Amino acid sequence: MEPIRRGDSDDLFEAVVGQDSVMRWLATGRADSRSAARAMCDDHVAHWTRHGYGDFAVRDAATHAFLGRVGLRNRAEYGVDLGFAVHPRAQGRGIAGEAGRACLDLAFRRLSLPAVFAFVLPGNTASISVPSAWVPRRTGPSSPAACTVCTTGLTPPARPPRNM
Repeated sequence: MEPIRRGDSDDLFEAVVGQDSVMRWLATGRADSRSAARAMCDDHVAHWTRHGYGDFAVRDAATHAFLGRVGLRNRAEYGVDLGFAVHPRAQGRGIAGEAGRACLDLAFRRLSLPAVFAFVLPGNTASISVPSAWVPRRTGPSSPAACTVCTTGLTPPARPPRNM
């Protein structure tokens, strides 16, 4: 994954912004234009500049095709939000889960953020289980403390997992 750049706007449009089935669950609630995708890329670049973190372009490892975006966004009213949007052809393959775990590693281990929030609209059945995939599973009393998923947020593990 690499930070979204201004040059990613056409890819962002094709994979996310121009897809009704993706955008209906995001801020605008509907597919938007190429100029909106350019404005989003500008906003992503500005966010990286201001905060030192932001959204990443998610690409297929084999083909380098743009699959979507995932990343950390500073939301003044809530804190840091871990959001994701992937093209319909990439959904159900664990891409948002894997990329989200990498973002949580960035948030908790490198940036030392106290909490990260993940918002999924009710009814978004394709995405509702994704934040649960970011949380390490407890297998017994000797397991390390884990992030907790609640309706509004994720918190870092009390201690790092032993295999890291």
